[in-house]
Amino acid sequence: MNKISFYLPGFFNRMHLQLLLISLMEKHPEVFYENIRIGAIYGTFPGAIWNGGRTVLGQCDAMQMEYVLSEFNGRGIPLRFTFTNSLIGQEHLEDEFCNLCLQLAVGSSSKIREESDAIESAKDGQGAADDGERNIVHNEVLVNSPVLEAYIRENYPSLPLISSTTKQIRSVEELAGELAKDYKLVVVYKAMNHDPALLTMPGRERLEILLDSFCMDHCPRSAEHYLAASQAQLEGRELIFPTEGKCHAINRDFYDFFENESFVTVEELYGRFCDAGFCHFKLDGRTFTDADVIESYVYYMVRPDYQERVRLILHKGMEKLRRMG
Repeated sequence: MNKISFYLPGFFNRMHLQLLLISLMEKHPEVFYENIRIGAIYGTFPGAIWNGGRTVLGQCDAMQMEYVLSEFNGRGIPLRFTFTNSLIGQEHLEDEFCNLCLQLAVGSSSKIREESDAIESAKDGQGAADDGERNIVHNEVLVNSPVLEAYIRENYPSLPLISSTTKQIRSVEELAGELAKDYKLVVVYKAMNHDPALLTMPGRERLEILLDSFCMDHCPRSAEHYLAASQAQLEGRELIFPTEGKCHAINRDFYDFFENESFVTVEELYGRFCDAGFCHFKLDGRTFTDADVIESYVYYMVRPDYQERVRLILHKGMEKLRRMG
């Protein structure tokens, strides 16, 4: 069976939770389902106007960014930048902060590679190992804007691109067209999760399934919501989008997501999806509470006999960090 990759939310705002989970996976692999790994942590550094999907405001300096990159890349885990703002135009491409994010992402990958080369050389005195013999970290970018995508391809060609679910591709034919392009992966729009044709389409090993979408299925305002978030991110302000009385998803918790037709159960993940050759799975959660994010990790990644113990370890770890300030 192929290695199963999970893509987890929040490399900046949930860095400590992710590192706690990674440490637990390294020390106690028997607690987790067999053959799984963290494929990348997605998110953004606060204040990046190219960010989309959710607004992430605030400030972050180069030293903080380098630290986050080194913590994850040093463990062999890429960062995936959610640069899916659908309102990016030519006038936004020279943004200094966003370009710095990608410059540091490229530099971090190069640094990790150089360190790996040095270690291999010291081991056997024969120089660096072939790339095929080791896992080279390549930080990634999630895209949906043709303008920004073209800019990144030209200026940061070493960064793999992933096609975003926010494109809302709704047919197997359109998905096939997206797979024909030069994307590392294509994230499937949740409405297609249970389309039988998905299980047999060519190239499905490069499709990424969003397992646990927070939003309700068939929301008539999702496109409008994405646009509002994109505009708010560009303007550096909180998202103002009328939801009271109109959005039934706002106060739901993780187990309420089971109501969605698009929700993928753990049995379906390790059953028909893995059996059909799927190996890339994304967990929602950039705007979840810590409790809901932890619950999603436990549900999808931890063997049933160990779930209560792992849940407690993660909650206690986060509580300790909160007490430390």
